[in-house]
Amino acid sequence: QPIIEQDKQLEKLLKTKEKLERDNDLFSGYTVQIHNGSLEDAREKRKDYTKLKKDWPSSIHYETPNYKLWVGNFDSRLEADKALLSLKDDFPSAFVLKPDKK
Repeated sequence: QPIIEQDKQLEKLLKTKEKLERDNDLFSGYTVQIHNGSLEDAREKRKDYTKLKKDWPSSIHYETPNYKLWVGNFDSRLEADKALLSLKDDFPSAFVLKPDKK
C-alpha cells in the first residue's frame, strides 16, 4: 500500500481558492448586476437576494462612485440570461454584463 504525503500548503491553497470563488474573483465569464448605488443599499439588496435562496454567489464591487452587486459567475451568455429572467421580478433594473478582468 503506497503512502501519500500531502503538502501542508495544499489545504491552505484550497481554502484560498474556495474564498476567491465565493467572492467571484476567479471567473472571466458573465454576471448579473442587480444593484448600482450606495454601499448601504448594496448590502440591503444582497440581503434581499439571499432571501431568494438562489445558488449563485453574490459579491459587492466598488467602481467609483458606486457599489455594484453582482450575482453569479456564468460561463456563457445564455446561462446568464436564464439567471436574469429568474431575477427580473425581484430586481427590475438587473442586467447581464461581462466584467473586465483586473
